[in-house]
Amino acid sequence: MGEQVQNWIQMLETEWQTPGGFLGKARKGIFAPQQGTGFTSKLESIKLPQDTPIDRRLVSLLWYMPLFLGWQKKRVVEKGGDLLAFEQLTNRVEAIVGKILGVP
Repeated sequence: MGEQVQNWIQMLETEWQTPGGFLGKARKGIFAPQQGTGFTSKLESIKLPQDTPIDRRLVSLLWYMPLFLGWQKKRVVEKGGDLLAFEQLTNRVEAIVGKILGVP
């Protein structure tokens, strides 16, 4: 599992980077729904076993996403992005992250 976790971490770190990562682009207010769909598919590929410790770096990359996306709404609107589609994607990311990490 350790190698798979490292692959997930690398994939998520790439998404956080600019200019090409989905989250890196969102930081600049750039929203492409097709890229968002690809991004959520990548998130859905993360399947952690139940009742096992979770790598701290993986948690840090995941839990922050919904908050971060919420903060980018204004930038997306300023750049002429589709706010409704962006909000739907943000809600989807929150649901996926909740499924991965669990909820209280």
